[in-house]
Amino acid sequence: MSVSSFTYCVSCNQKGPALGDGGMMGSPDLSVGKDYNDDWGVTTYNFGWIYDGLQSISLLPEEVEAYRSFLETHDGHELFLGNDHMDGSEMPDMDHDNLTRFEFEGQGFIAGCYELSAEGGDSYRTSWDGESFKAFEPRTLTTEDVDNCLERLTAEECMDSITRTTPSVEPYEDLGNIIQFLQGHEDEAITVRLVQAE
Repeated sequence: MSVSSFTYCVSCNQKGPALGDGGMMGSPDLSVGKDYNDDWGVTTYNFGWIYDGLQSISLLPEEVEAYRSFLETHDGHELFLGNDHMDGSEMPDMDHDNLTRFEFEGQGFIAGCYELSAEGGDSYRTSWDGESFKAFEPRTLTTEDVDNCLERLTAEECMDSITRTTPSVEPYEDLGNIIQFLQGHEDEAITVRLVQAE
């Protein structure tokens, strides 16, 4: 049975934007950090850690940017990451009848696909042209860009903390293939660009 996640700002009685189909991307914290959880016996990763890896290769879907904006707007507030399997006793004390939703008014997004091309001729394009990405000019990734992305996103526990998001950042969909592409072409220059939907 799948689990749907959600984020609340308890301080403002507001629900954060959805990540995919009730998905999540680490703990709701913008800092580029991770912590070992003694109770669970695993390392937990912050959203900021994951975002830093995605940003280094310009892979920023609109819903990821909306979530980042929510966390930035509510910096210093009491945030709660929950899921639909929790019972009432595990939920924060909030006025659910008057719960508001965070409205993201971002600009500069392009609907289409994200594409990587290696100088040897191989390329990879994300699977769904209905995604909307933060616009950027085509660019060649630096060694530092690739190293940072791989350092941030290849740990199994980090990948496990990304669930039910939009396809381009799903570990078992496009993101996993993007990481394999980066690893398989480490000795080649890799260019990234957005291909606008027709």
